[in-house]
Amino acid sequence: MTKLIALCVMLLASGAWLLLAVWGEGGFGVFFADSARTALIIVAFLLTVSAVFTQGNISRGEKEDRGNRWVFVDGPGGGKLGWLAAGL
Repeated sequence: MTKLIALCVMLLASGAWLLLAVWGEGGFGVFFADSARTALIIVAFLLTVSAVFTQGNISRGEKEDRGNRWVFVDGPGGGKLGWLAAGL
């Protein structure tokens, strides 16, 4: 996929998600009345454009050895402590 096609797809996808946020807020006037949301849109599109020029990818890469995985077991009160901390 060329960078131009990737950029177009990324801008369309990001634009669709951001338009959903604008629609959910009640329209363009209401959404852009808050300067923080305007900055959010600008930063989101700048990050989308800059992502095209990075060396990251979303390929499957190398397969991981499933026999070499660590499992962390939570103690009997771990989940309850999380609920307690969220309620405080």
